[in-house]
Amino acid sequence: MTYARKIELTDGSVVVERDIEKAYEVATAKLPVLVTVTKEINEPRIPTLLQILGASKKKIQDISPLKPDAGIETLSILAVDMKRKEVMLKDVETLAKIIIAEKQGEK
Repeated sequence: MTYARKIELTDGSVVVERDIEKAYEVATAKLPVLVTVTKEINEPRIPTLLQILGASKKKIQDISPLKPDAGIETLSILAVDMKRKEVMLKDVETLAKIIIAEKQGEK
């Protein structure tokens, strides 16, 4: 679910108010669900000076990645194969003709 500005968890599902252009939409989904949010979902808290000083004294906890015996294994990491068109144009009219021809070819 995308563009969530409000989230409510209910018994086994989530109710999301989505921000869509000039309106809001309420959607429901069963858990598990991935929700992306907008900046309106959070109101940042400004820490006090005492909290900032206290945070600087806290110990940083290192969390190691999962071990292979946890049942998770990376098989491969591949990048997306991208092919670029190497076209040199001398004027805007030629570019416009190419774009129009490609758009008509998609239909």
